[in-house]
Amino acid sequence: MADEDRLIAHARIQTLAKALLPNFVSAYGSHDLPLADIFRLPMHGGERGLSLAYAAIRALAEGRFGGDFGMALDRSSLEAQWATHFQGCIQPITSTIAPISFDVVIAEPAPLTSLPTGKLNVVELCAGAGGMSLGLEEAGFHPLALFELDKHAAATLRLNRPLWNVVESDIRQVDFTPYRSMGVDLLAGGLPCQPYSIDGKGLGKDDPRDLLLEGARAVREILPQAFVFENVAGLLNARHADHLGNFLKQLKKSGYAVQILRMEAEEYGVAQERTRMLFVGMRQAAMGAFRAPPTFPHWRSNLGDVLEDLMTANGWTGAKEWAEARRNHVVVRDGVEKRGALASTVVGRKGGSREKEAARWAAKGIDIATVADAAPTQQQADLAGPGFLPQLTLRMRARLQGFPDYWDFVGGKDASARQVGNAVPPVIGHAIGLATRSALTGKDFDYSVILARGCVDDPSMRLLVDAPPIVPSLHSKMVTPA
Repeated sequence: MADEDRLIAHARIQTLAKALLPNFVSAYGSHDLPLADIFRLPMHGGERGLSLAYAAIRALAEGRFGGDFGMALDRSSLEAQWATHFQGCIQPITSTIAPISFDVVIAEPAPLTSLPTGKLNVVELCAGAGGMSLGLEEAGFHPLALFELDKHAAATLRLNRPLWNVVESDIRQVDFTPYRSMGVDLLAGGLPCQPYSIDGKGLGKDDPRDLLLEGARAVREILPQAFVFENVAGLLNARHADHLGNFLKQLKKSGYAVQILRMEAEEYGVAQERTRMLFVGMRQAAMGAFRAPPTFPHWRSNLGDVLEDLMTANGWTGAKEWAEARRNHVVVRDGVEKRGALASTVVGRKGGSREKEAARWAAKGIDIATVADAAPTQQQADLAGPGFLPQLTLRMRARLQGFPDYWDFVGGKDASARQVGNAVPPVIGHAIGLATRSALTGKDFDYSVILARGCVDDPSMRLLVDAPPIVPSLHSKMVTPA
């Protein structure tokens, strides 16, 4: 809306609100409470609704179209918190006494199909090989610092993004308080999931790798505008309830409301069964505007579409038939038939697959025993006979995680496979980054356009890779900070 039109609309609404206010008081009383006290009232009590409605009408009558708690008819991060009470309480009298039409101001602008030029900043913990970092970059976040203890993963970040400030350090030894004065917009982190993985020992807080409370400490010391922590669904297991409760209690004590989201990578075009839990925190006011990113089940991909070109790279003549079988593979989820085989969860170890895991992958046409040095050859297929199952190269695994083909990994086969398996699919970081940015800035985004342009796999944007794919060695690829 143009500034002139907005001023005209404001003047009109102010006049109508002045006429409405005495009628409202006559019908319901004044309910004149400070806003802070109103928001302490029970969520479902009538007093809260009437008080919110009175405060809204009075604010409009006085020409206050902005300010605390989103008391505005301008686009506001908290409009939804009072709009329902406002409309519901005044309906009985506005329909007969002083009708107010809001059609001039409630028209929503079209969602943005590209990001604004301004960037928000982020501090990231346990950045790994950069999956979350890549997604947040696509969502318009610039890293103030990325903390990563593993030397190979830290080198991967420096290799692919030489200008990023990569801090190779154990976050348990880091004092984060200096970042508070920098006005951090987002604190993000893929805190180690191994303590909570259902395929592991599930030691939780007793696992020396557990950093859950270190994440809460970082929040307390930085006091960011928002935080996003990623982990596995196993963290919600009853055996970890006390530890998770302590984590959430500390976040609340620091002044944050928290939402827990379940995100499925396959609903964003990733050809992999990968479920992740996202812990999103903001101040109460901003959290009222937070909305989980939409999902796109129709983007569903499959092993055949994603890997066919890599499977054919070394001359295996059965690759096309293998890919077509993966496309036509039928699965049933919650009573719904879906076509196309997805990879099982890519894990962060080179080999030694467990029996059940190996069987799951074999049913999808993959031998997961180890990381292949190269794409399958016809000679390998001939020697194995009709039951031949190809193995995945590092590049295949990276593509199944949603990494772009240009993203290189530093270290040997084991170190690189671990980085890939432990990563957050970039599109997950992109989606949650957009949702966080939307809540903090009041901007609406067209996810279907922005995500598709960013992280969703597009065969036309793939690079031609050599066969065999090269795993960079530590000696040739290690980049030290300037």
